[in-house]
Amino acid sequence: MAKNINVALIGQAFMGRAHSNAYRQVGRYFDLPVQPVMKTIAGRNAATLCGFSEAQGWQGCTTRWQDIAVEGYGVLDGSLRGGCSTYAEYFLLNLDRHLGFLEDGGFLTAAEQTESAVEIQHHQALLAIDRGCLVHKDLALWNVLGTPHEILAFVDFDDSISGDPLDDLSLLACFHDTAFLKAALAGYTSLRPLPSDHLRRFWLHLLRNMIVKAVIRAGAGLFERDDGYFLIGNGSSGSVLRQFTQQRLRLSLHGLREEMGIDDL
Repeated sequence: MAKNINVALIGQAFMGRAHSNAYRQVGRYFDLPVQPVMKTIAGRNAATLCGFSEAQGWQGCTTRWQDIAVEGYGVLDGSLRGGCSTYAEYFLLNLDRHLGFLEDGGFLTAAEQTESAVEIQHHQALLAIDRGCLVHKDLALWNVLGTPHEILAFVDFDDSISGDPLDDLSLLACFHDTAFLKAALAGYTSLRPLPSDHLRRFWLHLLRNMIVKAVIRAGAGLFERDDGYFLIGNGSSGSVLRQFTQQRLRLSLHGLREEMGIDDL
């Protein structure tokens, strides 16, 4: 008998209907090594989602992707399970290599490299989460579709992981300013309260994400690019992106150490 795997789907419009039908029908046309179980569908239209879910054969539905619990932690495999046994294992993966790369390239000083490693180690207890949830992992304005007054869809879940919901909020701070983040937090907290340790978890994830962003940007030569690259504002330069990346990384380190508020971003 084929092994069951739980499936979660995001989206309830045309492609949501098409993929729902595919999951229902695939066993009729192919001999599958695993049997998909239509566990949860996530969508934004609460008024129609439950009816859509029932009609399409899903066992449950949610309007919040972070309500989708995922087995394991970190990068998802073909069965939508995280590849690490603990969240700390995923979070700390390649950290020493990343910091060493940034120091060798002159992006971080030796003191900053050491301080970052020590501060992350000091706050490692924050990584002891009981279970991961679905994390978008690339949350920024270019992955949000809508109008100036309404969000219609979130796209590009290719980098999704099983992890801490504060990770998505910290990713917004990798790109956007304080006013934007405060508006996002206000919207978030209107639906879900933040945990008591949310500030330290926010700064810890922002620090790790900024280290990763710095490695990507430095390794890809983005600091030498002109404003033809989408992360570099019109009339700006790669050197300005480098300065922003350094400032945001250093601020996240300071914010974690001092448990600063979001207003200090």
